[in-house]
Amino acid sequence: MLARCGDDHTIQVWDRKRSQHLQTLLRARPYERLDSSGIRGLTQAEIATLQALGAVEDAAPDAISGRNV
Repeated sequence: MLARCGDDHTIQVWDRKRSQHLQTLLRARPYERLDSSGIRGLTQAEIATLQALGAVEDAAPDAISGRNV
């Protein structure tokens, strides 16, 4: 088996003997699904950085978990 990690935030798992792609996994970003609404004392640049790292603003709990209600 071979695992390859790319800049696209994925990990691809391969069977080397058969040269077959087995699975693609998604890497979690450091602040994935962190609700940043209500955070005070940060600059707009710092908030943008948190969002680029996975933070969300005003996220409903069901939207974060991915469940359908």
